[in-house]
Amino acid sequence: MTQDALTRLRFARALNRLGETILGTDEPALLLHALAHIAGETLGVDRALVFDVRVDELHVARLTGWLRLESAARPAPDGLFPIERSRGLLRELWAHRSWVESHAEAPHPMLEKDAIALLHQEMKVDSALWFPFSFREHGYHLLVFHQLTPRRWLDEELEFIAAVGKRVTLALSKLGLLEELASSQARYRELYDSTPSMFFTVTRERTVSSVNRFAAEHLGFDERELLGIDVLDVFVPEDRQTIDRQLEECFLHPGQVFRWEARKVRKDGTVISVREIARTGISTTGQSEALIVCDDVTEQKRTEQAMLQTQKLETLGVLVGGISHDFNNLLGAIVGNAELGLLRLPADSPAREPMELATLAALRAAELVKQLLTYSAKAPFTRQRVTINELVRELADLLVVTVGQRVRVELQLAARSPVVVTDPTQLRQVLMNLVHNAADAMVGREGGIVVRTSEVHLEPKNAARLSPGDYARLEVVDSGVGIEPGSLDHVFDPFFTTKKAGRGLGLSAVRSIAHRHGGGVLVESVVGQGSTFTVLLPLAAPEVIAPPPAQDRRARELPAGATVLVIDDDPAVLRVLCDILKEFGLVALAAGGVAAGRSLFSSHPEIRAVLLDLTMPEGGGAPLVKEFHQLRPGAPILLISGYAESDITASMAGELSAFLAKPFTPMALKEALLRVVH
Repeated sequence: MTQDALTRLRFARALNRLGETILGTDEPALLLHALAHIAGETLGVDRALVFDVRVDELHVARLTGWLRLESAARPAPDGLFPIERSRGLLRELWAHRSWVESHAEAPHPMLEKDAIALLHQEMKVDSALWFPFSFREHGYHLLVFHQLTPRRWLDEELEFIAAVGKRVTLALSKLGLLEELASSQARYRELYDSTPSMFFTVTRERTVSSVNRFAAEHLGFDERELLGIDVLDVFVPEDRQTIDRQLEECFLHPGQVFRWEARKVRKDGTVISVREIARTGISTTGQSEALIVCDDVTEQKRTEQAMLQTQKLETLGVLVGGISHDFNNLLGAIVGNAELGLLRLPADSPAREPMELATLAALRAAELVKQLLTYSAKAPFTRQRVTINELVRELADLLVVTVGQRVRVELQLAARSPVVVTDPTQLRQVLMNLVHNAADAMVGREGGIVVRTSEVHLEPKNAARLSPGDYARLEVVDSGVGIEPGSLDHVFDPFFTTKKAGRGLGLSAVRSIAHRHGGGVLVESVVGQGSTFTVLLPLAAPEVIAPPPAQDRRARELPAGATVLVIDDDPAVLRVLCDILKEFGLVALAAGGVAAGRSLFSSHPEIRAVLLDLTMPEGGGAPLVKEFHQLRPGAPILLISGYAESDITASMAGELSAFLAKPFTPMALKEALLRVVH
């Protein structure tokens, strides 16, 4: 969340506190004290003071003040400072009716030397701000802020102070304290209309008897359109019964402050969130009426929701980080044993199909962990050039198995395949999620799924709101049930799902991955006809690729009888890794922990490579990397882990030969060994 959003949220809450005080007290002294306290605390100043200024007599009286407890400021003098030192400043405030400020390095020109010495030297105030409000015939009230450290007042802070001043001025006028406002209905109406809150006066029959101009304009109406209507009409239908009950309670308890939150509908149909404070009293005609002060908190609610979402994702990240290691260890054992069984089974064995299905299920489970890691920003992220058509063809068979025989999958690939710089694993995850989502939409319906690739040029203004340029387009089209309009705006939200047993994770992962690659996702849907999900990723720059050097066939085979040390504290993973290495014709030495691994490495100089688990008791695998390199510089070490990404690997840059995230297939292990075992 941005600092600006947090600042707006803090100011909105302060104005709400002040509004509650205004409705909850008839004592001007308490109101002015609350003004100094709330404004001073919200702005974080050292001292906030309120004075009454009589311009005709040049008399200043201190009414109240607030001092920050942890501040080093000493108590302020009874007056602003001696009147003969401040005539020019007080008259300027009266004449211009605007705030002024003074700083130790740049005192205000209307201050005399004695006043500067007292304020900036004796009182040690580095920055001071004077804000006049509630002007009347012979004077005004003055809100003063002192800061012992350098400070420059920001526009949003000055706007907050102005809003505070207007609200207190209106409150004082209601209490009959301002002579001018008491005798001038026009002036009172001006303040009533311009106060940046929505004011409604409502009869017991729920009829709007008065409304200020700010409320009418904010809701998009003319004031005359709101007078005489049922106040419940401006609320969304779902909230009207609740508001009606709240108003009834308010009329049953005159003088008591009630507060609630609801949703109102502007004239153009826009729904806003509001927070209201109400209190009933007796009107000038002797009738019971409720004064309602209403603030638009739509932006504040969005900010709070963003904070909750951030906290939820942070909690999810902690949860995922905790379970991914153990869960991927289990999946590693399942995938490894299933793949090992397939290597040993004849091609025509009836056991092959259930083994393949078990492997597929384990890989699907691993994809779920990757989706969770994507939300928590823990998923591994590598970049390389990827030809999208080739990636789609590689996944074609797996896509068919994923959706089953009931749904037809058709590939419509561009003649010239788009090329992007991306993480191929995450792009595979995008395609699998979209196809799986499309298959769910096809339940009980005829038709198929189309996977389409192409290139597209985006103009400056485009539906995806991406930077103009050339993009690869990956589309997944289904002829399923479609998406209801009310759900269309939420399909990419984390945990949102329309399925009875869905997790609401897949489409959120798709959007997250696309954004991390500088792209975006679009969705179009018609209920009963199907949906189209479009992923846009920036095209890679053209690359001149040199022909690959001729490879020696023997270089693609592991040296028979080569010794590999395997160190892992999980017995199931340790066993399957050793079995796979033996299947490759290698000699496997098994170590179930750090101490055993250290001993075997020292006593077997013939070891050609080490498979080392990252997280183990006795200090884990990271310290062993340094020990092994001290004993045998350049020894090939392949780090394996149940975590999909490890921050520890960054601190071991240049010391590792490869990194494999569990679960991995035997062929992935073989490819890694081929790169390091010679």
